[in-house]
Amino acid sequence: MATVPTRDILRAVCAVADLGHAALPWELHVKWSQRVQEEFFRQGDLERAKGVEVSPLSDRTAADQVPKNQVGFYQYLVSPLFRAVGEALPLDNFDDVMMRPAMANMARWEHIAQLVSSGKVSIDSDSASVARPGSSRRMSPVPASPLAGSDGTGAGAGDSSRSRPRVRTTSASGESGMSDDDAAAAATPASVHVDVDV
Repeated sequence: MATVPTRDILRAVCAVADLGHAALPWELHVKWSQRVQEEFFRQGDLERAKGVEVSPLSDRTAADQVPKNQVGFYQYLVSPLFRAVGEALPLDNFDDVMMRPAMANMARWEHIAQLVSSGKVSIDSDSASVARPGSSRRMSPVPASPLAGSDGTGAGAGDSSRSRPRVRTTSASGESGMSDDDAAAAATPASVHVDVDV
């Protein structure tokens, strides 16, 4: 077995720490992703205002690409780095603490990207929310944990007959409501904000 210089190990560990939000529980990961994406969008806004080409990942007008970009982030940065560090360091629970949660988050991004590419939802960069095309309803952020009923079945609170999660939505007039179509369209993440708040 080849020895890896300590400096390289420290660099890799720092990189894992920098990308560590990728393995956080979904709700926390999305908050960090939102902050990063907003930073990218602000950079793109400044570039556009100065008349220079907008950097990749920074174009607010291409907000529908955010979920797809997140999948690429996992495939080309997070997964290879986490795998390499997991193999290089003797950490008993690295897979459980880092790899599995990161891959679960990637799967959720893949699901969102599929919903966007199929036209079932779109990402509105002005209101920072996901909506079904032609609908005035915007889905509000609903953390994944409250979607499950107290019995863990995924039913809404007090409604054990439902197998799909309930999603809070708000119409353009501000009325709260829920439609089964909205719930079905956003079943895995309850909502996605363009700045990537799910």
